[in-house]
Amino acid sequence: CLKEHPNLVKLQQRFPTAVHAIGANVDFDGRRTRPPESYEPRVRQFLDSVDARFVNFIVQTPSNEVYEAVGIGSIPTVLVFNSQGELVRQFVDVGETAGFTYQADIIPLVEQLLKDSGPPQTS
Repeated sequence: CLKEHPNLVKLQQRFPTAVHAIGANVDFDGRRTRPPESYEPRVRQFLDSVDARFVNFIVQTPSNEVYEAVGIGSIPTVLVFNSQGELVRQFVDVGETAGFTYQADIIPLVEQLLKDSGPPQTS
């Protein structure tokens, strides 16, 4: 995730009005000795270091419950939605999409979705 998040930042910067990036930190594993708030300083420091200026959540639900609810087996995971809010593709670093990259997989998909919905809005 630390390697992938800067790519999400770059995607948001490339399409500042057409793409709405959202980050979710799912480090919380349910231990009472390490509540979600305990991760916040480290997470905020990282987000500042990569200039992540979009919505980022520190998830309050244990990670295994998040994985089950969203239907993912591991992180990093990138979910791409269309302009109607429908899930178009899920990239997970296991199985069929293992080894996905922003350059080869995510950016071309986003560009195609933007093309299909009208003129791309780049900066």
